[in-house]
Amino acid sequence: MLSSCGRSDVIPRDDMARIYARMFLMDAQIEEQGKLRRITDTTRVYASILAEYGYDEDDFLKSQRKYLNDAGRYVRIMKRAQAILEDENRELKEAKEKRDGIMSDVRKRQNYIRKFRREVEFLPDTAAAVPIIPLDSLVEMCCLPRLYEPSELCEPSDSL
Repeated sequence: MLSSCGRSDVIPRDDMARIYARMFLMDAQIEEQGKLRRITDTTRVYASILAEYGYDEDDFLKSQRKYLNDAGRYVRIMKRAQAILEDENRELKEAKEKRDGIMSDVRKRQNYIRKFRREVEFLPDTAAAVPIIPLDSLVEMCCLPRLYEPSELCEPSDSL
């Protein structure tokens, strides 16, 4: 039977499974927060979940009644909701492991940098300007033969 807006009165099984998964997750979050449990009206919370999927409480109750009349179908919806939660849990665990691995690498690098800083002492005079020594002076200081004449370096060549 179609409603006046052109959609079925019954929520499709896949949407029901996703809705149930969200509801179970929301229930667990509320249960974990003792303070929230006392003040939370789950019908309002559920209404917002249903609205995200484009349904209301009447749609949900009609669908629930229909699916409860076929136990096998209802069990499959519940198993699909469980599989959705298990998949999300696996993805979260993988993301946590990846984050932990990255954080471990960061900590190793930070420790290496700290160790390196402790081992290397920077003295104030190491940052002082180093005097530039002309190449001719280096040649003379090292007693190396002069391979060029100073004038050759400064005069333009006619061969260009």
